[in-house]
Amino acid sequence: MVLCAVLCVLYFWLTDQCPKWFPYSFSLGEISIIVQAFCVLVFKSLTPLHAMITQDDDSEILKDHNRLQSLILVLFLGYVTIIVLVLCVRHHCVLPHFCSLSLLLLYGGSIYAITHSVFKTDPLLWTTRWFLHDNMKHIKMVIFWCIPMLFSLMFVAYHSYRSSSNQKVTTVTRKFFHVAIMMVFVPGLLLTRSLLILASSLLLMAFIDFENDRILKLSPLQKVMNNVKYFLDEKDCGVLLLTHIYLLVGCSVPIWMEGFNTNDAPNLADFSGLISLGVGDTSASVIGFYFGRWKWPDSKKTVEGTLAAFVSISLTLYGLTQSGFGEDLSIMQIVTVSGLTALLEAFTSQIDNLVLPLFMYGLLLNV
Repeated sequence: MVLCAVLCVLYFWLTDQCPKWFPYSFSLGEISIIVQAFCVLVFKSLTPLHAMITQDDDSEILKDHNRLQSLILVLFLGYVTIIVLVLCVRHHCVLPHFCSLSLLLLYGGSIYAITHSVFKTDPLLWTTRWFLHDNMKHIKMVIFWCIPMLFSLMFVAYHSYRSSSNQKVTTVTRKFFHVAIMMVFVPGLLLTRSLLILASSLLLMAFIDFENDRILKLSPLQKVMNNVKYFLDEKDCGVLLLTHIYLLVGCSVPIWMEGFNTNDAPNLADFSGLISLGVGDTSASVIGFYFGRWKWPDSKKTVEGTLAAFVSISLTLYGLTQSGFGEDLSIMQIVTVSGLTALLEAFTSQIDNLVLPLFMYGLLLNV
């Protein structure tokens, strides 16, 4: 009860303060979602740690998946907290390099000590053993993931070289990243769910760190990160550049919410982010851009794009249910989920990379 009360106060305080710290970076809906997610992260980080401390070493809660989940949550919670602190005091810190380095060293030492005490073993060695234990499957998957990552880097470099200082790429061009993230998440979700959760969490930490470096101009990476401006959504106009972070979060949140399970088998809700963004949103943009003629009232979105999103989402859901991912959905349920998701894509004023996956995830849990 005490923790819940503290989190409620934290939610209202952060909702009020974040728009002041980072002007024009969030709409009211986006900041509400982000702060709620942060509060859930705090809750899910502290409760497993308390359970681990109060249980014996041979209890069920100390299974590998639970240890890995707790490690990820604690790492991410601490890291996000440190980065937010650095960004909030950026105008008052005389030596931002020293301030950031000191906080990160304090974070690293504290996290290592906490996890070592809770796990009763070295967390680095334990994570290494977990990564290598499954007949090289994790290593092979990481090598495969390097392929879309390399193509993405080449894609960014090519378009950054071609673009002028004030020219942004088209919406269709940005959908390349939706295809690339599908190449990472689909095989990862099907074959190595636990590794995908760990990798997506670490990548999100890296994106947040790069954004911190870009704002504070702490490293040569901030010059590279400035190239992101060519790929920004028109809604992304504040202090923070969040389009790429929202895409990663949107695809990851349904998987993070479902968490770990013993057989790594995905269910239909796990695919919410991939279907809504990688299939529906991409289809709507491509078809709407090349074939769109009729626009929705007071919107840049086209009717043809919305129909393409509806059809592509429907076919994907039907194919997944027939392949055994979750219980079979009726045609009416598939039409309802697909239609509502396509309409939200057409009419939302929020960043669709963030809201579409959460909306579709909720629908799939309740149909």
